[in-house]
Amino acid sequence: MTIETELLGEKEVASKIASDEGLSFSQAKIYLTLERNGPLAFESISETLDMEKTEVYRAVLRLQKRGFVHVGEVPRRVYPLRARCV
Repeated sequence: MTIETELLGEKEVASKIASDEGLSFSQAKIYLTLERNGPLAFESISETLDMEKTEVYRAVLRLQKRGFVHVGEVPRRVYPLRARCV
């Protein structure tokens, strides 16, 4: 956990990332989760964030198009690409 997270809290950090990077709040939460936990399967992201799998899938595809994540083939995991200090 970084100083920014300790001072602001999870929701505030996700909101800041969304604002700074032009992401939706859901996309920012997913990206923040991947940065903190490393590569995760779609199902793990869904369970961790209590989000519908379809919402996670759509958000991840948008993140991938923008270069924030990479979706591996086997195993099918989502990897964060851009390093941030959060």
